[in-house]
Amino acid sequence: MAILIITLTTLVIFVLIKKINNNINDTNYINELEFFKIEKNFNLNSFQIDDGKIYLYLKSDKREILRIQDFKSGKIIREYELKNDI
Repeated sequence: MAILIITLTTLVIFVLIKKINNNINDTNYINELEFFKIEKNFNLNSFQIDDGKIYLYLKSDKREILRIQDFKSGKIIREYELKNDI
């Protein structure tokens, strides 16, 4: 009887840990790092994450851009040209 209780307890703990790890991996982490690549001529000056969006302040020698992207999908929502000396 004790072996059955120990086996069932171990099985329940194993299933719970597996379920928790699957939820963490699926909802909280970005799987594709390609989403947030920045062009070579720009430097990331600052960024802020707010309400599911990431705001990137990009700066080069002649341009400054504020880029807004969806944090989960990486899709560019909007891009503002702050300075353009071309």
